[in-house]
Amino acid sequence: LTQRGGGDVEVEALVSISDVSAYYKDYRATGVNGEFALRRVGDDWVFGETPVTAASVDVGVVAREISAFVLWTGAEVQVRGASAAVLGGGVTAAPFSYYPATGYAAVEVRLVELSLAEVLALEGDDIAGTGRLNGVIPLRVLDDAVTVEAGRVKAAPPGGSIRISEGLLLSTTQPGLDFALRALQNFDYSLLEADVDYAENGDLQLAVRLQGRNPDIEAGRPIHYNLNVSENIPLLLRSLRLQDQVTRQVERRVKN
Repeated sequence: LTQRGGGDVEVEALVSISDVSAYYKDYRATGVNGEFALRRVGDDWVFGETPVTAASVDVGVVAREISAFVLWTGAEVQVRGASAAVLGGGVTAAPFSYYPATGYAAVEVRLVELSLAEVLALEGDDIAGTGRLNGVIPLRVLDDAVTVEAGRVKAAPPGGSIRISEGLLLSTTQPGLDFALRALQNFDYSLLEADVDYAENGDLQLAVRLQGRNPDIEAGRPIHYNLNVSENIPLLLRSLRLQDQVTRQVERRVKN
């Protein structure tokens, strides 16, 4: 404790966290580490730029090797150098500020060499693929609700493959859709691009452009797709967490 000239008391404290696990709603972080030199003057708490790491954060999809530099000035949390390993690749974030009073932040997230195989595996066993995805996702957070407008994802050259199951093809009842799905049973793409929008209610909208060939259809002539894909991400993540819980329970019973 330090008595300042104006009568205020300055409080300084060094807070260290090591290999801590934390929970927030359905999210879980493990292996959190950091050392914060906290200062309090009047009603304000602040700390200087501090490296913070975590072994993993699980929101249904697991991110690993999380790291960032964090600075707190009282009304504003500044973050730079944020990165994580996820879905067979990585994500990074440009420097940004978060304002706790309003729950606001604007964050440019870059996707780096994500595995299309791991992304499609989130949808189950009916679709698989190969390739690497890069992109820019402009996140906006307000009152802790996340939205995305005009994000862009693109597969790295030379492309890859997409394979859908026979079962998915047989379950289709919409006229005109059978040809598109048959082509995707053995599709080699040279171009895969998607425009990304994400609404506050959790609805993800993808406008996907695909160009490629299926060697088994019409002598492998070029095929171009324009697809609109919708998914409710909170429902998907809850489903993935439930699947993971069931898998762990089955594994424990087998071991016992």
